[in-house]
Parts: sequence; structure tokens; C-alpha cells
Amino acid sequence: MTVTAEIVRLLGLRPGGMSDAALARATGEPRQRVSRRCRDLADRGVLVRDASSGVTINRLAGARRERAGGDTEWFDAGAVRSALATWLRAHRWAVAPEAAADLLALRAGTRLHLAVGGYPHGEDPDRRAVRATQRYAAALLAAVRLRGVHPDDTDAVAIGLPDFARYRVLVAETEAGLRALRIGALLVDESGAVSALAGADAT
Repeated sequence: MTVTAEIVRLLGLRPGGMSDAALARATGEPRQRVSRRCRDLADRGVLVRDASSGVTINRLAGARRERAGGDTEWFDAGAVRSALATWLRAHRWAVAPEAAADLLALRAGTRLHLAVGGYPHGEDPDRRAVRATQRYAAALLAAVRLRGVHPDDTDAVAIGLPDFARYRVLVAETEAGLRALRIGALLVDESGAVSALAGADAT
């Protein structure tokens, strides 16, 4: 598959769009080459390059920025849940139908229960950080409840969140508690890549 075709494929999976940097990470190509291909696609009317947020976001022409349920960006809970499901399937997990904020996957006798959350919108970074802390607390509480309902060794529990610096700090600050409760953390970035933290092992 050519770089151009891969860019179009990735953008088709993410109606909210992706930056040049995210596309470069996802394709493994140099950022300059990706940027050049995106500009060519924009010139041909295949995609739109939107720099209104301060970062150029590429979206397929005609793609709806708003998705079902109000999700508009890669870091919304619905998009995070979808990206995690795709990643889990790629690692041979069978993903059960989604229910509420939880994601259930099964592999080789192990059940993985995920409490999924998103990152808040807004332009004020301080307010977003405060709200992100609240969302992390909510995801952590959901995971603790899941651990209480599923205490067996065959049940793995983790929180699933978008990969933001604030969440990485919060995971580091609560890592001892997470490990004691056998709760992992999976962070998904804009390209769909997943980092397993605090003892989570879904690979």
C-alpha cells in the first residue's frame, strides 16, 4: 500500500482527523513526506487541512467532524473505546459487544475488563487539567468497582484513556495503588498506538 493510500485509509477510520505528526507515527514515514502527501491530497480535493486549532488537522473531504454521541475528536471516550477495541483485536483478543463505558475482551481463558474515559474539551489548559483529573478519578473508581466484581486471577482490569501528559502524570502518581489492586492502564494516542502502563499487559 502506498503512503498516500495509507493516509486516506487512516483518515477514513478517524472522522475527527489526524495531524501530520500522528499520521507520520502511524505510517512510519518521515513527517515531511507525510505533510507533502497531505498537501497534494488537499490540492486534489481529497482531504481538508484545518489549522484553526493551531495544529493542522487533516480530514477527508466531506467527513463529518461530529460523530454519533457527540464525539468529535480522537480523545473522546467513544473514539478511545473504538481504538482500544481495534488494538485488542490486533493482539488476538476477542472483543465482546460494548456496554456502557466498559470494554470486555477475552483471550486464552483471561477476561480483560476496561473502564474507558476521554479527555475534556476546551481552550483553557488549566481548566482542562482539572477536569482531566476528575475524569481520571471517575475511570479509576469504575476500575476499582470492576476489580471488586471480578477478583479472580483470570480477570484483568485496566483503565483505558487517551494519551495525554496529564494522564501519564496521574498514572505515575497512583501507580503503587494501581499495582496493589492489580489494575493496569492503557493509553491510546492520536494514531491509535497504545502504551501499557502500571503493569497492564494486553499484548
